[in-house]
Amino acid sequence: MKTVKIVSICGVFVFLMNILSSCESDSDDYTALSENLRISATENDGTVQLKWTLAKINNFREYRVYRSKDKNNYYQNSLIYSGTDFFHHTFVDENPNALGTNYYWVEALSGNDFDYTRSYKSNIDSINIGNYPSFSFFPKSVIHNKDEMLVGFIDGRNKFTLYNYESDVVVGTKEVNYNFQYPCFGKYNGLTELYLGENNTNEIGIYDTKSLKKTGSLPLNNQYLYSLASNGDGKIYASCDYGSYIEVINRNMTGAYLINSSYDQQYLKYSESQNALIANEDDSYSYLYVYNADSYGDIGYNNYSSSYLQGYNYSCIKEDPFTGHIYIQPYGKMKPAGVSNTVYSNFGNCQDIAFNSINIFTAPFNSKALYKYDRSGNYVGTIDLPGYPVYILVEDDKLIVFFVEQAISVSQVEYNRVYKGYNQDTPFGIYIVKN
Repeated sequence: MKTVKIVSICGVFVFLMNILSSCESDSDDYTALSENLRISATENDGTVQLKWTLAKINNFREYRVYRSKDKNNYYQNSLIYSGTDFFHHTFVDENPNALGTNYYWVEALSGNDFDYTRSYKSNIDSINIGNYPSFSFFPKSVIHNKDEMLVGFIDGRNKFTLYNYESDVVVGTKEVNYNFQYPCFGKYNGLTELYLGENNTNEIGIYDTKSLKKTGSLPLNNQYLYSLASNGDGKIYASCDYGSYIEVINRNMTGAYLINSSYDQQYLKYSESQNALIANEDDSYSYLYVYNADSYGDIGYNNYSSSYLQGYNYSCIKEDPFTGHIYIQPYGKMKPAGVSNTVYSNFGNCQDIAFNSINIFTAPFNSKALYKYDRSGNYVGTIDLPGYPVYILVEDDKLIVFFVEQAISVSQVEYNRVYKGYNQDTPFGIYIVKN
């Protein structure tokens, strides 16, 4: 003889039979009551299918499903589903985080109008959707070496990270004294090196790019190193004392000499196509300087030409190596090669711009894509991305794109150009696009 037990849950009678011979036991959707509330997560084409056991509680009121990036903190989360149907125990998350791990749990609430509400939490299940390399803090001072397939960046924790995107390996990390300094890669005696300002010294540290181990140092005449650039052939250029002095340093350790004593020429780039050093002032003055070098990379004192950028808060200075044009973002300006004046380009406002021999690519503010142009500047299409692009790095056969999960406006960049408008703790991912 079959025995039947009747359990009252929020006015609903649930019949439990100790001999499960009914049609419910043969249903794929049927889940028996569980002593412990359990949830499971399964990926399905970029979404997450969630399923949980029915709660064995009296006076059921509601299910709540949460998603978080932090499994150790129940309150840093997003409520993604709530429902009062006791038998509805599935949900599809259409917008999981593309970066890092998604942690899910379900909460069952019980109670009535005459007493307090009690909460029962399930286990936590986790799933990674994109499997993209991801980092927890927004990058600045991003540098790239395509020969070694390396990127380096400093984040808001004052930490430099060296990452090999081909092998998906963090080579190493190092704390730096100033999170606003810009390191650089260079070559000496055929070997690729990393140059990084040393903490609380007048020195440039020389680091091995295979291990991030220090192999030497170079002296500077001034402290507070801001930016470094290299011609790739034994010359290093340093902006010191918050951009007040620019020095040329010989990698063979024969000493450093001054080429300019001005104010706030903070961001340095070396142009191989022009054999010149490009310096960009901060947002107080907004001049662009081009220092012409000789065949050895040496530069005479105050041997420069300047261009007024007519504005301030520029976060990205990129040279097109095929034309020598210099592009200034986010406001879509450019300085044509051999011309002192700046003009507006055809590419509009964007976070970044990059070039190869066939195409030009831009990182728009409001699209999870790159915009692609031919070399004449004609729009030819988009390249879809898992997030909003903030940096584009180029190799011969691929693009390395840094992306985030939130869009941002150009006006936000204006007031925070160092982090391109984002908070320091904004996570980002790296996405490789094959050409």
